[in-house]
Formats: sequence, structure tokens, C-alpha cells
Amino acid sequence: AVMPILIWVLLCACVVSDATADERFVNKTETLVLLKEFPFAKCLDGSPSGFYFQEAAETADRSKFMIVLEGGGMCTHESDCSARAKTDLGSSTKWKKTFNWDAWSLTTSDKRNRFRGWNKVWVKYCDGSIWSGARTTNLSNDTFGLWFAGHHTVAATLEKLSAMTTLNSSSFVAFAGGSAGGLGVFIN
Repeated sequence: AVMPILIWVLLCACVVSDATADERFVNKTETLVLLKEFPFAKCLDGSPSGFYFQEAAETADRSKFMIVLEGGGMCTHESDCSARAKTDLGSSTKWKKTFNWDAWSLTTSDKRNRFRGWNKVWVKYCDGSIWSGARTTNLSNDTFGLWFAGHHTVAATLEKLSAMTTLNSSSFVAFAGGSAGGLGVFIN
């Protein structure tokens, strides 16, 4: 169970972004996918959760996926969680339409990144439960009127990717994360 975290730490330590990108793999386009059709894949505030997606640069890499669960700590009490629901860590209404893939070691186009040409998926973290939330309602005193549905987001992301890509016939899938995202890899 320690191996995925060790791999994550080693990868982060070894891959550093700089201006040495191979032009074939320069990160140019991405798609923000909101999971509107999945009723339980929600952010804290009830807005749809989602992910950024960039298709593989070359046909040979279209069966390879790097899926990263975003980190961002967790919330533990009503005032903390309610405040978080008003930020990009609690609401998809606060997300940018574009994503800077080169800001992260596992998704950078740097030539030293062996994943640079793969399909890239950055799953946004917006439920504050370290990706463990499996609530199907926000109508509970236990949830302060908020949604805690990180597990549903992971499941919906995989279902959506299976419908829109070659994920089901992929030759390799790397599932990674840091901080709360790293815990989410184990939990899910």
C-alpha cells in the first residue's frame, strides 16, 4: 500500500518543468468536463464536479492515461467547510476554463516527463473529504447542507472517460495524486 505514494514522491522529485519541451508534446488544448449528467458527482456547494482532459499527442499514446486527483487538504467543521464551498476547492463555478498542464510534474510537456504525450486527466478536488465522500444528499445536519461526494466524482470521471475515450481498452493507466489527492488514490 506504500508503493503508490513512494512512486508519486519519486516522480515529483525527478520531473522538473523547464523550457526543454519537445514541440510535439507542448500542451496546447484541454477540455473542462463538468459531470452534469451524474447526479451525485457534486462539489460542496452542489455544483457539478469535473475534470480537465487533454488527449494524447500521438496515436501511439492514445491508450495510455495519466489520471491525477488534485490535492487541497480537507475541511472538518461547519465554518471551515462552508467557507471552502465558496472557493475553487468547493465549487466548480470558481474553476478556470483552461488548465496549466506545465505547472505540474506529472503533466508537464518537459521532455524528461515520460508521461508527457499520454492522455492527461486532472480531476478537480471540490468536496473537502479527501475524495472519500459518498453522500447522496445534502439534507442532513451531519453535512451542514453541503455535499461530500468525492468518491462519486472519481466513479463518474472514470465512467465519463470510458464513454469519451479509449480508457476501457487502455494499455496503461497511472492513477496519482498529492496531499488529499494521494489519499484519494488509496481510498478509491
